[in-house]
Amino acid sequence: LICPSPAYLVSTVNVRFYINGIQYQEAATLSRDSSAFTLQYYSDPDFYRKEKLIKHHQGEPLTLVIEKLQDNLNLAPEEYKVMIGSFPCEIYVVKGKIHCAVNVSMESEERQLPVIVRVGKYNETIAMVQLGESEISIVVSIVVCVVLLLACAIALVVFCTKSRRAERYRQKTLLQMEEMEAQIRDEIRKGFAELQTDMTDLTKELNRSQGIPFLEYKYFVIRTFFPKCSVDCENQTPERFHQLNSQSSLATILRNPPESHPLLQSDWKVPENCRQNMEEGISLFSLLLNNKHFLVTFVHALEQQKDFAVRDRCNLASLLTIALHSKLEYYTSIMKDLPV
Repeated sequence: LICPSPAYLVSTVNVRFYINGIQYQEAATLSRDSSAFTLQYYSDPDFYRKEKLIKHHQGEPLTLVIEKLQDNLNLAPEEYKVMIGSFPCEIYVVKGKIHCAVNVSMESEERQLPVIVRVGKYNETIAMVQLGESEISIVVSIVVCVVLLLACAIALVVFCTKSRRAERYRQKTLLQMEEMEAQIRDEIRKGFAELQTDMTDLTKELNRSQGIPFLEYKYFVIRTFFPKCSVDCENQTPERFHQLNSQSSLATILRNPPESHPLLQSDWKVPENCRQNMEEGISLFSLLLNNKHFLVTFVHALEQQKDFAVRDRCNLASLLTIALHSKLEYYTSIMKDLPV
């Protein structure tokens, strides 16, 4: 039977027990007049620690030393109970000091756990345990920091190496550009000197030949419309004339250029008995060329022939251009209708 003691301010109190309305007396007190029990009250025990905040890393064993002021309670070690949060401590008393050891890993969501000392129904919080990161977390953090530092150092070395390489490449490129500019300047200078020499030679040649050599209009037209008509016409160009050193030879070619195309020949070698028929046929064909319907049909008929090559088309176009040179509007209308 456990009965809580009443609260009193005095140190000694006489109490009586009643069970079912009957006062309870011990056998030793039956012969006495007094039937009361004597209770002596003592002050609560006083526990303390100098450090109120204890830092602890998870995964490590924890040992606390709790001191108690001197009193007359004469408490046995088994009457003490110390809790750190929800973790119990193993207790042993040495010279009035309570040694509390926790050998398990204190893992909790709360960062601070109270240190509670219990004696009977007496509870007192004397300190707080602040949980820190475990050694593994600290080691991992250190390793991560070291790896980051190494990565930064490697990146810095690579950056410096590439920067030096880029600077060397830039210097090399600038040097090559300067050399190239010097070569170009030399080539331009040499080319300009050669051009001046050629201009001087050309001026002297023109002064000797009394003007710029040129071809007559009919030779220019033939050479433009029939560039492949003969080797002689192709070779007798102004550039070819400048290569001639003899003024008399140049004058001779200009006066009498070779007539290599039939259109340049003034007199056709036709028998006298056929000349009249030929001239009449040419006149009639000229009249037919002035007929738009005939000319378009004629060109289409020629183009439909399988052996009518591209060169033949060019020669036909050149001949029509020369034949209709005096009727360019009519010739332009024919060119517009041919693609249709």
